[in-house]
Order: sequence, then structure tokens, then C-alpha cells
Amino acid sequence: MTTTLLHLSWVCRGTLAMVFAVSVLAKVSGVAAVTRFRHATRTLTGSRDRRADVLALLVVAGETAVAAGSIPASTAPWAAAAAIVLLALFSWRLARLPGADSTVACGCFGAAVTTRRTGLMRNALLLVVAALGAGSTLAVTGTGDTGFAGPLVCVVAASLLAAVVIRLNDITSVFTARL
Repeated sequence: MTTTLLHLSWVCRGTLAMVFAVSVLAKVSGVAAVTRFRHATRTLTGSRDRRADVLALLVVAGETAVAAGSIPASTAPWAAAAAIVLLALFSWRLARLPGADSTVACGCFGAAVTTRRTGLMRNALLLVVAALGAGSTLAVTGTGDTGFAGPLVCVVAASLLAAVVIRLNDITSVFTARL
């Protein structure tokens, strides 16, 4: 059981680190990306002043802390808690957008525009990953004797889960027909 929790902890922590690192890089990768994210922050908050710009800076700082803090086991529960707060706040703002099929260019993963539904699905998945990561990390004491295969499989699993989360817009766009 301890090895399973350790592996779950590694997968969740790796997923959070990768997703939040990609999100930060997408927001600060150039002048156009920074401008796009500042505009998205102003749109989501409804604020047109400097407070939205400060909030955008705080979001990037928080996401950077989550990405870096998810790696070491000693800070991973705190990083997961910060991820939960960021995701809950973003989900709350997304849910308050008018119209069922509202779209937002949040800049989280580049120039892609996300629908409210897709953004909320992504955030729900990440909230579960963060909660499982925090719980499993707190439940595990020590690292155990896992050898080489366990960490390698966990990195691959975290990479695949992160790829699904990051590319969720593309995945859901394939299924455009309404049932």
C-alpha cells in the first residue's frame, strides 16, 4: 500500500509540476503571450485598471510556486494546496461567465481559446490530481525501495496525464457534434 501511495504521489506531483510549468511558460513566452494573459485577466475580473495587471503577476508567481513546489515531497502538499486555491478561483470566474458556450483566451496553454465547459473540466481534473497528490504525499513516509522502474513509470504516467490536460482543447474539439 505504501508503494502504491508513493507512486500515486509521484504521478500527481509530476503532473502538477508539468502542467503548471507549461502554463507559466505559455504566459511569459513573449510580449504577445504576456499581453494576451493580461487581457484575459482583465476580461475575467471585469477590471480595466492596474489591479488586474497585479493579479496577473500574482497568478504567474503562484503557478511558478506550484510547479517548483510540486517536486520535493516536503513542499508538495503546500504546492497542491496553492494549486487548489488557484484552480478554484479560476473555476469560479469561468463559471460566472455569461452564456453556456462562453469562450476565453486565458493564455494558459498558448493562444488557444477554451470554452467554459472545457476549462471547467480541465480544472476539475486538476483539482482531483492536486487533492490526491497532497493526500498521498502526506500519507507516505520515506521513499521506500522502488528501484528504477517505479519512478520511470511514474514519470511516463505523469507526462501522459499532463499532455491530456494541456491538450484538452484539441481533444474536445474533435467531438464537436452535440448529442
